[in-house]
Amino acid sequence: MDWLIVKLRLIGSIYPQMLDALGVTLGIAALALPLAVVLAAVIAAVRLFGPKPIAMALGGWIELMRNTPLLLQMFLLYFALPMLGWRLDGFYCGVLAIAFQHSAFLAETFRGAIETISRRQWEAARALGIRDSTALWHLILPQAAVKVAAPIGNQLIILVKDTSVVSGIAVLDLTLTGKIILERNAASFEVFIVVATFYLALTVLLGLLVRFVETRTRAMVG
Repeated sequence: MDWLIVKLRLIGSIYPQMLDALGVTLGIAALALPLAVVLAAVIAAVRLFGPKPIAMALGGWIELMRNTPLLLQMFLLYFALPMLGWRLDGFYCGVLAIAFQHSAFLAETFRGAIETISRRQWEAARALGIRDSTALWHLILPQAAVKVAAPIGNQLIILVKDTSVVSGIAVLDLTLTGKIILERNAASFEVFIVVATFYLALTVLLGLLVRFVETRTRAMVG
């Protein structure tokens, strides 16, 4: 019983620090999430409808982002940019690195969903005198949105978990804060149980939100 009381006191004592770290993790996710989605939509649109040289260059960018480690990309932003005269805070390097990598995965999801829409729908819109841009926004994209809702939701949950990588460039997120508490106070594994609980709560809440949006999207399109 005394052992349990000691552990509960330890967990209670670290919560203020963990809440501050949670704010950092939430801030990174809140900025990286919409940035990744917007970048992905632009990349997918240009790859499908833009000039071929630019589309090919973006294809190379996607392969680079998807096939190199996120931590390495973050290191390049954090250490290489100052050599070029641009210095970014670790927080924003983390946001950009996470958004860049996840936009590559999301862009392919967007592109694949748009390409699954039958070409007959494009042809029917043209036969009715509807411009391609109008057909894209009002006919094709609403159908594609239903197809990508679930995979995008899964990718966004992975993105939230990937925010832990910013600990590698000394950003005081949940993971690094837990590590520092462990080292300074000779605490035991309970610290990382608390960290895991925070991540679990974040991803579960995001999962519920994704399912709600998916249901609403199906209802609006259907």
